[in-house]
Amino acid sequence: MKLLFLDFDGVLHPNFCQEEHCFSRTGFLMEALDGFADDVEVIVSSSWRLHRPASFLLQKLPVSLAPLVVGFTPEVEPGRHQRYREVHAYLKTRDDQVIQETVQ
Repeated sequence: MKLLFLDFDGVLHPNFCQEEHCFSRTGFLMEALDGFADDVEVIVSSSWRLHRPASFLLQKLPVSLAPLVVGFTPEVEPGRHQRYREVHAYLKTRDDQVIQETVQ
């Protein structure tokens, strides 16, 4: 199983976009995932997770993408390498043996 840590800003839409352009690039991600959906778990690592409920975020995603979301990275203290630390904190919560060996 492959893990995809997904940011929204700059990935699913341009940074600082207007509301009508939010999530305008999800089609590109779906094309890239075509044929891999059975082997991918998506973890939302976007700062959107800190300000909006998970149900709202899942509704914004395409119907074929939302079911692939298995979690959200936790909030960590701001600072250097923040995204790395969020991903690392998430991985420590997983039971997967290979992941546990990687993060130790």
